[in-house]
Amino acid sequence: MITSHDSKRFIVPARERGAILVTSLLLLLVLTIIGVSVMQMTRMQERMSGNTSDINIAFQGAESGLRGAENKILSFATAPSLCTVSPCTTVYSKNTLPPLNSKDKTYWNQTATTFSDPNIGSEFKEPPQFIIEQLAFIPFSKEFGETTGRDFYQAAGRSTGASTEAAAVVQSTFARTAN
Repeated sequence: MITSHDSKRFIVPARERGAILVTSLLLLLVLTIIGVSVMQMTRMQERMSGNTSDINIAFQGAESGLRGAENKILSFATAPSLCTVSPCTTVYSKNTLPPLNSKDKTYWNQTATTFSDPNIGSEFKEPPQFIIEQLAFIPFSKEFGETTGRDFYQAAGRSTGASTEAAAVVQSTFARTAN
């Protein structure tokens, strides 16, 4: 026999119809959207970090090429022979070269000298390159026929990073005492 007390235990209230299920599904959806957004931001930051590293490697390689060009200028015992056409393994004459920062890889491969040094690593996709152009000779005195003074050169170095996507070009003006 069922008592009135026992029958009340099995009656489901009419106003509870899965409100907790709907609330928990909405909360799960919000957490999923937040998780996917955080993953996308992390992936973007990882790409930016990789690109920054690649640019830094390219810049370091271009600096290596530039230092190689400056060392070559210092190694000249006498004034080098000047070139007006490429490829040139010494020094280009004044006003022979266009602005180098806008030139592409093909131009550099046809015009520049490859810098090789056993002390630099193999992190570069392509070896650093350099170009030297003579700018001017400035004598120490204004006497006619003065042969002592300074030779001014423009040295430029170019390199890629760990991929060919990043490339850097650096230039400097370098003076050397001429005898």
